[in-house]
Amino acid sequence: MFRALAICIGLTVQITPAFAQDWQAVEAAARQLFSDMPRVEVFGSLPRACGADEMTNADMRYCTSENVIYLREQPTSHAKMAHALAHGLGHAIQVRHGIADIALREVRRRPEEEQKLRTMVTGQVACLAGVLLNAAGFAAIDLETLYGEEPFTDSHWGRNPLKVGPQVSTGLKFRANWSKIGQREGLAACTVGEIEASVLLSSVGYIGTKP
Repeated sequence: MFRALAICIGLTVQITPAFAQDWQAVEAAARQLFSDMPRVEVFGSLPRACGADEMTNADMRYCTSENVIYLREQPTSHAKMAHALAHGLGHAIQVRHGIADIALREVRRRPEEEQKLRTMVTGQVACLAGVLLNAAGFAAIDLETLYGEEPFTDSHWGRNPLKVGPQVSTGLKFRANWSKIGQREGLAACTVGEIEASVLLSSVGYIGTKP
């Protein structure tokens, strides 16, 4: 009996790292899929770097001017910390590999449809975050369960100053649905309306396995 218990404990020790409850596994997953990913800097509380202020998101900020993600350490919630980074990296993938340019062009061309276009962009970010969480080894994460209310509706990414970055609300269910699609189906499934995953898969910076 004791021997069986010891074997079970040993298996638990081996299995836990496979779930990768660790932001570093999310960063590594992004770097295995795309080149030119941001540097990640972790703090107990985020500095007012890149033009951030007290109204800017307190958990994660992606400064496109510097290609740096500022990430808040969350010792009591590895899943939230990992998701925050995955969300930021989703924006970075779009910015560094063509989607952000397409979206900005369309917003300028069709300003009356800005909310619709930004909702599509946000849906793809949620999908990309799901892809990264799955690739990092996380068990399935339901954003509705994890958060209870919609996260990242405040300014948290963009050029300096971050405090004037985009603010988008799509509803938690919308984000949770696209996160699940990314976790289950992978990068090729992350086409949201006009925001096509094929742009990312065909970019010169995509270094992952072709679907």
